[in-house]
Formats: sequence, C-alpha cells, structure tokens
Amino acid sequence: RRPSARYSTKKPNKMIILVATDQEYELAKKYLGEYKIVQTGVGASNVIKKCSELLISFVRKKHYEPIINVGFSGSNTLPKGTVTKVQRSYRFIDHTVGFKDYRNGCPLGNKGYDCYTSNDFVTEDERDEPVLYDMELNYIVAFPFNVLGAIKIVSDNLDVDEYAESIHTSTDEIWAQVRSLVDGIMQRP
Repeated sequence: RRPSARYSTKKPNKMIILVATDQEYELAKKYLGEYKIVQTGVGASNVIKKCSELLISFVRKKHYEPIINVGFSGSNTLPKGTVTKVQRSYRFIDHTVGFKDYRNGCPLGNKGYDCYTSNDFVTEDERDEPVLYDMELNYIVAFPFNVLGAIKIVSDNLDVDEYAESIHTSTDEIWAQVRSLVDGIMQRP
C-alpha cells in the first residue's frame, strides 16, 4: 500500500526503523544509527499509540517517511540467530471465528518467511513450515504507511528463556546481515 497522493514522495526524510524493545532500540542505534530509530514498545496497544503519533506527524508535515520494521522474533523451526526478511504478515489467531482481514497475508516482499503477530509470547504452534512470530508487525502494517519491509532476527524457538538469553548475545555478524538486508530493501525500485 502506498500513502495518499496528498503527501510528498519526492524527497523523503530519513527512513524510519521501527523497533519494539529497549534492547532492539540500543542495537539499532549502534548498527543502523544513520536512520531515524523509533521505538514502539511491545504489543498492540503500544504499537497503535506510537504509530498513531507517527501518522499525525506525517499528516501535519504533509510528508511521509518510509518504514522498515526490525526486531527479534521467535520461530517454530528456524535456528536462533537466523536473520531474514518477512514475506507476508498475518495475525496469529485461534481460528475459532473466521473473518476476512486485509492485514492477513499483507505482502512485504518476494523472499523471506511469513510472520504471525500474536498478543502474547508464542510458545507452541502446529505449523510445520518455517514461520516467524512477533507481537508488533501486523499492527504496524494496519497503518497507511509506506512499509518497505520487515527484518527479523530469530531469538528463540518458542521458548521465553531462549529469548531472554539471545537478545543479550546479539553479534556484530548478525547486525551486519541486518544492515545488508536494510540496504537491499532501500535499493529496491
């Protein structure tokens, strides 16, 4: 989705890197510091609040800034430390009530893995294909932003303790891969 034609697209300001946690914010500042880093906080209500503030600022400036979401995520099968783009964003729901939602399957690129956004830390799922789990992305794509993509670092295999350990042991090599993917997304036509 593209922003409304009322907003300038010719000279975008620095791209915005959206992150959720304090650790993601500090790491993004260290490794992607030439971009504007914005911390949303974790989960739906924090993302909705921060993205609403961003949207208001874009409307006031009559100008939008492109966005890439970067952060840690869980995975059912991908090894810890895997850095990947997100192909599509979905809501992680219990399937007891079926309804169409434009965010389900929201495309973010041709390569990568599907990411399911939950309201809580995912500790089990029955999917066999490799997927990612987070608590923010599907709420971000609900806003009328120019979301260029999302990059996830696998922190755990649906295990809270693995997550807590992984986010404190992120390496220069991992963030070099993040930087390479960010640069690739920025150079897409």
